[in-house]
Amino acid sequence: MTNRIVKVHTFCNFAEADPCSLAPVRWDSNQIMNDQPTSIPPELFTLDYHLQHPEISLERHFRNKALAAADRVLARKIIYLDTRFWILLRDVCLGRSTAPLHQQMLNKLRFLVNEGKVICPINADTLTELLKQRDKTTRLATAKLIDELSLGAALQSEEERVGTELMYSVQLTQRGPDALEPLERLVWTAPSHVLGFIYPTLEPLPDDQMLACQKAFSDYIWDFVLADQMSILPVYPIHMDESWNALADKLNRDIKEHDPLARSFKDLHLDEFKGALESYLPTLASIFRDLWEKETGVAALDEARVDFENAGRELIGLLGEAFRIGKLGQQIPSLVIKAGLYAAVRRNRGRQLTGNDLHDFGHAAAAVAYCDYFATEKSLHHLLVNELKFDQRYEVVVVSKTSDFLQLIEQI
Repeated sequence: MTNRIVKVHTFCNFAEADPCSLAPVRWDSNQIMNDQPTSIPPELFTLDYHLQHPEISLERHFRNKALAAADRVLARKIIYLDTRFWILLRDVCLGRSTAPLHQQMLNKLRFLVNEGKVICPINADTLTELLKQRDKTTRLATAKLIDELSLGAALQSEEERVGTELMYSVQLTQRGPDALEPLERLVWTAPSHVLGFIYPTLEPLPDDQMLACQKAFSDYIWDFVLADQMSILPVYPIHMDESWNALADKLNRDIKEHDPLARSFKDLHLDEFKGALESYLPTLASIFRDLWEKETGVAALDEARVDFENAGRELIGLLGEAFRIGKLGQQIPSLVIKAGLYAAVRRNRGRQLTGNDLHDFGHAAAAVAYCDYFATEKSLHHLLVNELKFDQRYEVVVVSKTSDFLQLIEQI
């Protein structure tokens, strides 16, 4: 039996055809095709079905799963809890907290989820902070509670989500809103894909068999609950945790060095937004290449890369100008929100960023853009509500006090 290299890839957004390769692992492709793994329940083993339906592409298969997940999420009120609130509720589950207010919050959320009224999705920052919990008991208890209240719903990783938003913006100018799926349906995934959609490539398996394996793999991993993931994922390395603080320290130094003079918040917000857009130039170039190939049916030559990059730069200029004159609307909300948070920190020169702030800003970019309610820290609540007024702009209720949160969910 021959071993074959299996590469794992991730989609950057639904429309991108050029996946980013991760570290290869080794699977035995003959065994995958001939033997049904005993660890997979029969109802989740869909390889035979996909061998009979090669007409459905992997991209379309994943998109269908994501849209079905979106419909399930959007049928309810969406409550995003930051890590602090997850920990408060988890401690009630473990009997470590007997605070009546916290018990009432947990009981009410469980009731609302069971009644089909709310859902509490996560994003990549939730997973990262969960992996930082070094105690196995608390980490597993947190994961089980997330599984219970999230019902397996998650927002795309920031990179993937911004790619989706950029693709939407490009197509919006070309086709108009009526020809597109609403953006809020395009940003949802499963916890197993919260860091990006992964799929294997088995070489040299025939294309039809490889496609079937990829789709069957996506079916299996889609329903892989967070608690099960915690049993195989390693504890977050301490040096990785320290790297977030190091990044925050670097940002603090850059702010001090490059903002010697007082500037208006509007100018700072524009700078942050344009800088963030420029970091996504490769994604924009890939979007333009993908759209061109789909329209022409011809694979783009390597020499055309410069043309696609120039188109990306032109769009960055147009989006930046639209932002400057207040005509951007609700486009690219993840970048607008995060840029606003960083601009607020730059404007308040006495405030120092920490590694935890970077995660908090990640929570905020996801929650404010796509959820109905956001329960978070006091300082972040102040930034979002009092300084930035993002709660009004994006029609989301932001709270930080547990008493306010309980009162909020009691009204649902």
